Amino acid sequence: MFNLTIVDHIRLSFGNVAQNYTRHARAADRLTRLALNARVAILVLLGISVGLSVAIALGAGRTVQLSLVVVLSLAFVSYAIVASLGVEDRLLGHRYLANRLWLLCERYRALLAEVQDGLLDRNAILARRDALVQQFGEIDEQGLAAQSVSSGGRGRAQSPARALTEEQIDQYLPLTLRKTGQPDAAAQTSH
Repeated sequence: MFNLTIVDHIRLSFGNVAQNYTRHARAADRLTRLALNARVAILVLLGISVGLSVAIALGAGRTVQLSLVVVLSLAFVSYAIVASLGVEDRLLGHRYLANRLWLLCERYRALLAEVQDGLLDRNAILARRDALVQQFGEIDEQGLAAQSVSSGGRGRAQSPARALTEEQIDQYLPLTLRKTGQPDAAAQTSH
């Protein structure tokens, strides 16, 4: 058997929220780079098309005309692929979820700080913890629904998350709320 205190449970829940925040933020970053690269590629193809169109207008031959058809076709196919993948919608969805999860992380940090400072009684702690867990469940359901729609109903494409260690949870917390590697009293008073 093991003992799990209320604070331990709050920390574990916080770690799960922070981990999900990180996943959505990283997904948004990847999709931002993909969208930017796609836009630049399409813009370059359209720029080349404009140049080829000018050359045709000035009397260039059949080879330039065929080149224009090829470049415009590549631009169209590139745009069609990006649009069919729903990159922009997925990007906005991950940003939205990351933002909501960040705010929830802040609420968890506030709860941990208030518990540490002794500002809450047991019932208040339990009520706040339960409300935060419920909020995370609602956000997670939205994420699953959005992911299912954007991936054609396949659900989560990522591997299941592993539980964070105490050290990993501490990375998301300020020094005063960390369980491991807390600074000693001399270090706290010297700042």
